[in-house]
Amino acid sequence: MAKKKKYIITYKNWLPYARSADRRGFISKRYGGGHTGIDSVCNCTENPVCAVMDGVVTGVYKTSLLGNVVEYTAGRVLIAHYHLAKVSVRTGDRVTAGQTILGIEGSTGSLSNGKHLHTSMYVDGVLVDPEPYLSGQRSFDEFKEEITMAARKVIRDDLNLRTGAGTQYPSLGCIPVGMLINPTEVIYIGAVAWGKHTCILSDGQPHTGWSNLGDTWSEPYGGALMPYKPDDGAADKLAAAEKQITALQEKIDAVKAAIE
Repeated sequence: MAKKKKYIITYKNWLPYARSADRRGFISKRYGGGHTGIDSVCNCTENPVCAVMDGVVTGVYKTSLLGNVVEYTAGRVLIAHYHLAKVSVRTGDRVTAGQTILGIEGSTGSLSNGKHLHTSMYVDGVLVDPEPYLSGQRSFDEFKEEITMAARKVIRDDLNLRTGAGTQYPSLGCIPVGMLINPTEVIYIGAVAWGKHTCILSDGQPHTGWSNLGDTWSEPYGGALMPYKPDDGAADKLAAAEKQITALQEKIDAVKAAIE
């Protein structure tokens, strides 16, 4: 058990242990000096490890060195947990901070010498010290404000509107060239930005789904950036998007009528 050993520091509420009977985090090794993350131990057996931020699972795998690994992202941030005994999520799953159980703390992988949790944190692909965030001294919310959403114009005829964020989700259809994408939500799957939006497809009906926001398929339109605010009402954003789409469609119909 954790308290039988001397640890560097003990945190009363260690975020990965928010769903454990004992939420304390006993820190056995800090970030730095070649160590890519922070090692903690929970004072429980088979304790659950939960998400420390809202996001999407982007990797679930096992290696001989790291054992069972779960990675999840939110905007510019990626969190990775190593050495899990069991994994409870799959790639593409949405996770909620303090609620979603990712797996069970363990000692899998040859780099582990006993039950513990290794947590690494990347910002823009660069390793950073996760301790201030996992201990609650700093908030992951500071990164959310830097996610921006801007209207984009479709420039290719093979951009799909999908039922979820990722190519594994079914396509609802291709978005017409020239149509505007006005995202109401943006998430990242690895380095790829996906936007949730409403648009009119070939059936003439509005559909809501997710599209890749890469420059291959669309380009910035108008240059007006809208800060991402998680508490904004999705319904209001969707209504505004639908109004914009309707106005654009009326202009397209007018041009077609003039040509004919």
